[in-house]
Amino acid sequence: MVDVRSSLTVRTIPFLITACHFERSAVTCHCERSVAIRFRVCVAAAVLLLAIVSTATAKYSGGSGTAQDPYRIAAAADLILLGETPADYDKHFLLTADIDLDPKLPGRKVFDKAVIAPISRVSKAGNYSWEKAPFSGVFDGSGHTISHLTIKGMDFLGLFGQLYSGAEVSNLGVVDVNVTGSGSSVGALVAQNDEGHVTACYSTGMVSGSPRVGGLVGCNSGDVIRSYSTCAVSGGWAIGGLVGGKTTERSGDPTAAVWSVARMLWAGWWAQTTGL
Repeated sequence: MVDVRSSLTVRTIPFLITACHFERSAVTCHCERSVAIRFRVCVAAAVLLLAIVSTATAKYSGGSGTAQDPYRIAAAADLILLGETPADYDKHFLLTADIDLDPKLPGRKVFDKAVIAPISRVSKAGNYSWEKAPFSGVFDGSGHTISHLTIKGMDFLGLFGQLYSGAEVSNLGVVDVNVTGSGSSVGALVAQNDEGHVTACYSTGMVSGSPRVGGLVGCNSGDVIRSYSTCAVSGGWAIGGLVGGKTTERSGDPTAAVWSVARMLWAGWWAQTTGL
């Protein structure tokens, strides 16, 4: 019988020690690699989760809706989303690009009411009532334009259906519009301005309705400052090249440095141009 212990010579001991050390090193390296891989996987998962959360909570084309960080409106989809989100009507917005609302383009349409803050007439049990959520926030056009807005409907038609006290719309052009209403309060930019502020805005195109029709604002009890319109305007009565009728009498002149070269058409001997 061979004695195993006797076969362990002095020369074989260093070999065994080296082998054991190599095995321990291999195990250590394997563990370190596993830890490193797990760490990288966790980091990648965290980054992906943050990206998903950020995408899910992002609105419009950026911003948070405050005066310091207004929501960015950069595409037609942003503008339409704003119109569909009354909860944001008191927020701040900044137009960062020209937007074409030509209904022939993908994602656009012929609107049947105002794009933002529409006023809709509804029938309940044979009685009519109005559903509305006025815009009371700030919309800065930043010198950009919204073109080819096309609306065919009844009352309160325009880019904005109703501006409320504290609302501000400025530095915006609505160009080549085609707004046609069968009812009252129709304008290219604003249908009804209830003590809001319109500054440095203009419009071009065609606007028509019945009473209270204006090239820029249909019915006004707010401020219209440094603005103009070249729209062709037609309607029944209380029409104006810039502003149509007015809802209330206000002390002082609610308009300043405004002008219009609109072509006004009206039907019937009772028609009157009480606007600007």
